[in-house]
Amino acid sequence: MTLDTEWTGRDYNINYSRKTRAEVSRLSQGTQVIQVDLLMLPTPVMEKGKKGYFPFVLLLVDKHSGMVPGMAMLSPEPDLHSMYESVPQKLLEEITKKGFRPKKIEIRSEQLFGLLQEVLNDAYCSPERVDQMPQLDEAFDSLVTHLNRK
Repeated sequence: MTLDTEWTGRDYNINYSRKTRAEVSRLSQGTQVIQVDLLMLPTPVMEKGKKGYFPFVLLLVDKHSGMVPGMAMLSPEPDLHSMYESVPQKLLEEITKKGFRPKKIEIRSEQLFGLLQEVLNDAYCSPERVDQMPQLDEAFDSLVTHLNRK
């Protein structure tokens, strides 16, 4: 599957397991509305003998409770483009761990929505593009504050 996003002008070969997508589609549907975003963490990762990088977090937040039912850390290695291509699989895995399909999945970023829309529709999840996600922003701020204390 290839997607050409407008602002990057690059094609993405979206990587996901059809088996995982089928598992998600067979899960019973819950009542939760989940907000999803991919955000760069402001704390660099430095490994001895390697070039440092800023990790990303794929964050899932329950719109109504503000709870975080899922989260996956991603590194932009070997490059940022490859990391974006891996996002659909990571999200499907997080949904599988929850044990049910959300009623709706809200996505703010046009790029992320473009990467996920078809995969989520095929898995019987209802993606919706939104402009505001205050619960997700609050959860991310809390995560960053927690990481900065360590």
